[in-house]
Amino acid sequence: MTAIYKNLRVAAYARLADLRARANQFNAKRPPSEHRTWRELRYSTFRNAGALGQGFNDKTPVWYSHAEGEQFRNERDAHDVIRLRHTGWFTDGEWQNELAIGIVAGLPHGRFIAGYRLTMNDERVYFPGVFTDESDAARMADEHARVIGEQESEQANKQSAAEKLSSEIEDAFTRLRECIALRHKACMSYVRDEISELVEAIRDKRKTLRTDYADCEV
Repeated sequence: MTAIYKNLRVAAYARLADLRARANQFNAKRPPSEHRTWRELRYSTFRNAGALGQGFNDKTPVWYSHAEGEQFRNERDAHDVIRLRHTGWFTDGEWQNELAIGIVAGLPHGRFIAGYRLTMNDERVYFPGVFTDESDAARMADEHARVIGEQESEQANKQSAAEKLSSEIEDAFTRLRECIALRHKACMSYVRDEISELVEAIRDKRKTLRTDYADCEV
């Protein structure tokens, strides 16, 4: 099975969920003394966990790492380089617990590159543009963080809506089964219309789930 957590085209929350699921599968086959966290599994299983890998953000080539901590010397958060009104951009939609934070990495000869880090999974992404002014790099880093934060939040909210819709379908099925169980009871005449409404609602919600939320995991 392909490790989707290495695919930057997949939303970060989905990649993290995949890695956690892998850890659960790993632990289910082993005694507690051999259990590993998703971080430990990442480090021991995938070669790029502790080194920079190359990929693409849309069509832009980037370098990324899933290891904890800095990948370059003199790496700083954007808000530590320039004055900002925030310390990062939310990536988890309505929950607002996780951030994308702009980062500036120092290169030799007074040069800098910009990127971002995600608090949810320790991921760091670096973009290829080189700056001679650290403040310019910090502003670009914050912009990179803003863009990925908005993208991740949009997908997180969409995932939440898909899960809510799926729950509503399950509730409707539960009620439908309850109504059908009354088919030989005298009260059936009172729930016949409800059955029709439930069937129609389930059909409509399942269609919406297939079309509007096709890229969500439910």
